Amino acid sequence: MNRVAIIDDSEINLTLLKSLVDKIDGCQPLMFRESPAGLMWCSENRPELVIVDYMMPDLDGIGFIERFRAAPGRNEIPVLMITANDDKEIRYEALQRGATDFLTKPVDTVEFRARATIMLTLRASQKRMAD
Repeated sequence: MNRVAIIDDSEINLTLLKSLVDKIDGCQPLMFRESPAGLMWCSENRPELVIVDYMMPDLDGIGFIERFRAAPGRNEIPVLMITANDDKEIRYEALQRGATDFLTKPVDTVEFRARATIMLTLRASQKRMAD
């Protein structure tokens, strides 16, 4: 079962993203409304994919990614950032800090499924090669 961590402070967005992840075979969504709680879980566990919102209180998406990538063994786990902000500088910074890919809100369901599936497939290939 592919564990997919979803970190977003909006209950509506969590519900939407959970329903999208539920439609991908073999995935188990794990939802976190607070980024520090999501970061703690992701530091103690190994999700196959992390989906994180950019704008959140306490710890924004870029800060989350930076801290997540600093944890041992977390460089290879794909991170999909979801953002309503179309500022290229924010995207560039997130990429520099370790985001794997982006989607803009409102999330296109077809694009979400395609990108998430590709990232999960690549992750599975990485794990097979490591074994």
